[in-house]
Amino acid sequence: MVECSKDTLYSRVTLLSRATPIRIRAKMEKDSALEFERWREKKKIRVNELLDRFIEAHCPSVILEKALRHALFAGGKRIRPLIIYATSEALGVEASQVDPVSAAIEMMHSYSLVHDDLPSMDDDDFRRGKPAVHKEFGEATAVLTGDALLTYSFEVLADGATDLAIPDWTKILAKAGGAEGMIYGQLLDIESSESLLSLKELELMHRKKTGALFSASVELVTALRPGESFPELHLFADHLGLCFQIRDDLLDVQGKPEIMGKPAGSDKKNNRSTFVSILGEEEAERRLEYELELSLGCLQKIEGDTTNLENLARLIASRSH
Repeated sequence: MVECSKDTLYSRVTLLSRATPIRIRAKMEKDSALEFERWREKKKIRVNELLDRFIEAHCPSVILEKALRHALFAGGKRIRPLIIYATSEALGVEASQVDPVSAAIEMMHSYSLVHDDLPSMDDDDFRRGKPAVHKEFGEATAVLTGDALLTYSFEVLADGATDLAIPDWTKILAKAGGAEGMIYGQLLDIESSESLLSLKELELMHRKKTGALFSASVELVTALRPGESFPELHLFADHLGLCFQIRDDLLDVQGKPEIMGKPAGSDKKNNRSTFVSILGEEEAERRLEYELELSLGCLQKIEGDTTNLENLARLIASRSH
C-alpha cells in the first residue's frame, strides 16, 4: 500500500475551477505527447482489429452484427484496453498475452453502455454523436446486443493463448461486471435519483459502476504474474477510476454537446447524485486534481516503465469528452 498524506496533499490543491485540464496538459512535453498519441492510436487499432475479427467469425445474425458494430465502433477512446496494454508494459508482459483481455473488457464496457442508454435506465438517445443502439435498432435488439457483448466477453477469454490464466481472468471479469461490481453500482445510481447521496455513498457507487472495470484492467494483467503482489498498481487503478468519474461529472455541466457527442445536463435531468451536485464545480475540480496526484504518486513506487500509465492518467483527467 502506498503511504500518502491525503490531508496534506488535498490542502495543496488550489486549482481554480475549469483550469485543471490546462494545467494537466502543460505537464506533458510536446515530443512526449506526440509519442504517446502514436502509441495510443497504435493500440486502439490493435484492439479494434481484435474486435472486428471476433465479431466477423462468431456472429451469425446480420441484424445483430450491425448492432454490435454500431455499439463497438462508435468512436470509443478504448481507455480500458489502453490501461491493460500500459500495465503490461510496466510489468514486462508481451502485448499478445493481453490481447484477449483487452478485447474482452471493451466488450463488457460496451455492453454496459448499451444497457445504460435504455429508456428504463439513463434514457439517453445519443452515444458518441450517434443514435444509441435502442434508437437505431429498437429496444429489444439493444437488450440482446448488450447480452451478446456480455457473453462474448467471456468467450473471447477462452480464445486466450495463456490457458493457465483463463480461470483467473474469468473470475476477475465476472466479479467486476457482476452483482459485486458494475451491476451493484448501477443499482446505487438508480437509487440515487430518489435522494441525494453522501460523498461516501457516491464514492462507493462509482468504485463499483465505473471503477470496477478500471481495477479489473490492472488485475487481468497482474494475473499473469502469479505469486507476485502489486498493491501500488491496484491503488493506482482505484484513484484513476475516481479521476475518470469526476471528470465525467464535470463534463456533464461544462462540456460542449458537439464535442461530447451527447447532450449535456443529463445528470441533472435524471436527478443523479454527482461529484458536482454534492461538492460544487470548484471543489470537484480540486478533488479531480487530488485523485490525479494520488494516482501518479502510486506509479512512482513501481519499478517498471509507467510512462504510458502516467500519460493515460493525465489524459483521463483533462479529456473534453
